[in-house]
Amino acid sequence: MNFPTQEFMFERQRVRQWVSLITQQYRLRHVYQIMGLNLGTDDSGSFYYTLHLTTMSAPFYTSEQLNNPNPKWSELNLKEMSNLSASCVVLRIWQHSSDGADKILVTWGVNFSGLCYIGNKISDIQPYFFKNNSVIFYMQGGFYTSHEVIRTDLQKPVPFVNNLLETTGNKVMYKRVALKSYSHQIQQSYNIDKLRQLQQLQMQIRNRETDVRYLKDKINMVNGYNASLEKDVSPSSGSMGNIRYAPQLLTMNSLNKLLYEKPTYVQKQEMAKNTKEIEKIKFKTKLLSQEKAKKTVIIRTLKQNYAAILEKNEERNSDLMENYHKLSRGSEKLKEYKKNILHHKEIYYNIHSQLQQRRRQLLKELLFIFPIENICDDKYTIIGIHLPNSDVLADCSDTGLSVALGYIAHVLIMCSTFLQVPVRYSLTHYGS
Repeated sequence: MNFPTQEFMFERQRVRQWVSLITQQYRLRHVYQIMGLNLGTDDSGSFYYTLHLTTMSAPFYTSEQLNNPNPKWSELNLKEMSNLSASCVVLRIWQHSSDGADKILVTWGVNFSGLCYIGNKISDIQPYFFKNNSVIFYMQGGFYTSHEVIRTDLQKPVPFVNNLLETTGNKVMYKRVALKSYSHQIQQSYNIDKLRQLQQLQMQIRNRETDVRYLKDKINMVNGYNASLEKDVSPSSGSMGNIRYAPQLLTMNSLNKLLYEKPTYVQKQEMAKNTKEIEKIKFKTKLLSQEKAKKTVIIRTLKQNYAAILEKNEERNSDLMENYHKLSRGSEKLKEYKKNILHHKEIYYNIHSQLQQRRRQLLKELLFIFPIENICDDKYTIIGIHLPNSDVLADCSDTGLSVALGYIAHVLIMCSTFLQVPVRYSLTHYGS
């Protein structure tokens, strides 16, 4: 049974007290809110969940994204759902990272009637009492979850252990077959005689409604028959043209005869056939309305996705246009840089040629100032002073040797200065 409004569910179902009976069943319409505890391995990214009818079907509900490892998503909007009578759903919890990728943390096929009751106090629902990637359902009577996500390795038991289970031998029972109550707490609402009277009264009311409906149909049929007779009667030609036939009056005897006559076998078959056709049409109409509701939800989801994709495309188009403008400006700057480089290259080649020419001129002038001549084999003089080899120093004086070395040092320093090439060993020239 699908309730018409969500407010009615909030007013009536939430105040119902939970009873641990096996016959108590839960549906999707009984779920008000879903919470997550200890989700993910790190704090990066946001979390959201989707609900599916099967593992291969598209989601019929998607929650909002919360950047919290213990998210408390907003309440379900049951007005937009068409599968409120589903007793089992597939829950998937997703983690949305900053780079735009989504990954599945939990995939859980949930049977609402198989969940465990853990109390109605929100203060008892602490992340410390549950394992990683735990899910809590807020349904009528309190909070529910699976017994597998509750930690059993704690030194102090969880505060809702009394609401959770009771042990009988080695078996763990989460629901009871029956409830034990004191005799003075049990009262009979009706006895057998009153129940029989109520049943008979209901049957009489139903039979009376059936008779009234049958009489209405008969009266409508008779009125339609007399109206057709009035339309068919017309003035005759010739000698009988002035005679007008009055319509047949409907007397009580004819009315009673029509009302109490039994339908024939052919009429019964026709009525049964029409009844079957009506039932088929009603069934098809119901199926089509359900399918329409499902398709409406799917179309709404597709429209939302389409709007999100359009928004992303607009953002990408704006980014592409901005990048295109930047690229055009960069290409113009690149062309200017190339022109400047060509101009600077020409200037550089001109200056370099002038520098090389000036260096050659300075070296020639330096050779003119310090002339080096070859006297004989392996004997050279600088400004007329002989500079012997380092292994033959017998035929030279110390004064001549020092003067020649000074000239050589001066020449090396000047050459390194002109050519901008550092000497291997540091030289300091002092004038004589």
